[in-house]
Amino acid sequence: MPRAYGVLRGIVRGTGEGAAEDVDLVTPDFAALGASFGIATRRITDAAGFDTEFAAAVTRPGPTLLDIDLTALAPIRR
Repeated sequence: MPRAYGVLRGIVRGTGEGAAEDVDLVTPDFAALGASFGIATRRITDAAGFDTEFAAAVTRPGPTLLDIDLTALAPIRR
């Protein structure tokens, strides 16, 4: 089951108004969001990619959005 606002999901299910998936929490497409503002964006899926893209970002004029896929880098230890 996707992450969601549980209280709101319960209200939606209880009233029958609206769709329960409307309260699901999804990760935004940060690269598309940055691009919509005209910001240079790079998606990073590995450590080597981070080193390369970070080095390029600090030399690039203007802002750069580095969209780091943490799930692709390594499992999160708890």
